[in-house]
Amino acid sequence: MKKTLLALAAVASMGAAQATPLILNNGVDVFNDGSTSTSVLNALTFGGSVNTTVLVGGSTAVGTTVVSSNDSGFLSGLGITAPTNVAAINLDGLTPAPTDYNGYVSGETQFDKYGLSDGFGNKSWGLTYSYTLYGTVIAGGQIAYTSGAIKLYYQDSQTLSTASSRLVATLNLTGASNNINRLNWNGTVDLSGVDASLDDMFVDVATGKSFSDLLANPNNVITWGFNAVNNPNYIPSTLTTSGANKFFTTTMGGTLDFTVPEPASVALVGLSLVGLAAAGRRRKQA
Repeated sequence: MKKTLLALAAVASMGAAQATPLILNNGVDVFNDGSTSTSVLNALTFGGSVNTTVLVGGSTAVGTTVVSSNDSGFLSGLGITAPTNVAAINLDGLTPAPTDYNGYVSGETQFDKYGLSDGFGNKSWGLTYSYTLYGTVIAGGQIAYTSGAIKLYYQDSQTLSTASSRLVATLNLTGASNNINRLNWNGTVDLSGVDASLDDMFVDVATGKSFSDLLANPNNVITWGFNAVNNPNYIPSTLTTSGANKFFTTTMGGTLDFTVPEPASVALVGLSLVGLAAAGRRRKQA
């Protein structure tokens, strides 16, 4: 029994560490070339993103509640003004650089705006993200994040507002790791409540299935990793006071990637579970 469980654990870990190649499919043939998607990429990138970390109650002592966010609405409720420019909240690129962007842009500059027409009716689009994550201060002036979510939004209007933003994924935080130079938030993908016209936005190249189709199987779990430099996990010596709270801001750059269980690994796990059940029946019959 012990050997069987160890084998199952080894099989289950296969394919879990590598970012999954994917394409982005917004369902629009932007350039009238028969394609509604980008070419293959491994990750989305961000640079110039602004994180605000709030120490609730103003203390830096171990156990203090911490909230990190780039949501200007949430932060304004705490009396903190957050940057609202696109560069502070966007996923500004794709890596490796696709041969076909299908109109994907960063939304930052005059000639790179979301929804901008190229004169031939082709409309650009992109993705922004909003998050509020919770944690506590731990030893060494670090922060341990434990809950919260990152929400990804589709943008194809030059006006960034709730009305023009459409939800394409919720990334629920399950854990985080860090060192002095790098932060990694990680968790699971949730597509409940996404815009119905965009539920096939993320497509796994290996299976040819969208994340939505894959998650229709309750046994499938898609994970994500938000990997940033200029780590906001360490509390600086200089903090800004806002009412009873204190906060600091950090400019981050890095990548967002996803991991889908490899089909072979999922099949092997299924076979191992069948083997476990059969072994259990044999013991009962003996």
